[in-house]
Amino acid sequence: MRDLRVLLGGPWYGCKVDARLAQSLAQFCVGAVPLGVLVDDIVFADGLLDLSRNRLLAQAIAAGVDWLVSIDSDCSFKDQYVAICDALKRWKRTDVAILAAPVKRGDGGWNVLDLDERTIAELPKTAGPVGSVGFGFVAFNTGWYSLNWPRVDRHWAPFFQTIVYPDPLSKWGMGAWGEDYGHCKAVRDKGGKIIVDPAIRVPHHCVRPGHPAAKDE
Repeated sequence: MRDLRVLLGGPWYGCKVDARLAQSLAQFCVGAVPLGVLVDDIVFADGLLDLSRNRLLAQAIAAGVDWLVSIDSDCSFKDQYVAICDALKRWKRTDVAILAAPVKRGDGGWNVLDLDERTIAELPKTAGPVGSVGFGFVAFNTGWYSLNWPRVDRHWAPFFQTIVYPDPLSKWGMGAWGEDYGHCKAVRDKGGKIIVDPAIRVPHHCVRPGHPAAKDE
């Protein structure tokens, strides 16, 4: 089996990352090589999440890599390179669009919805398909997008879009379906699978001591 090629990166505000994420990136670049995963480059984009993620995924497809591995700037994955490499190789299939790690939200819950679009109460024991994920740590299978995502005049239709809808119960009279969950629905509508692998543990560092999400660090 040939080596997998990946881009590492993310929508990093101000093009800055937490020191723990920087250590994770360096460790992965070295530790993944003997496991058959090669990092072509580390890429980043600043600005609105929708636009940043669109640029990054389009860049990964154009580069011809197998995966775009995207990590938010307030997450890290040190010592997880073996589990990540195993998952990237296992789920490099034509029907899988997204591979994600569960990340604890600020309220202490997980950023995962089940196939009925309900928030999961606890993590599954093994990797498998879910309905949607928040994009704290997520890998996009560029081959799936090349085959299944629409193009217009040689340009990809936007992959990620925040959807705003009327909400009379909201303070501002509107609600929003984030670019991550909205994208997952579009992927499933096109027949793609979203896989969550609980073997990959990703701390969420944008929390204060005593915060519910801090328990997972």
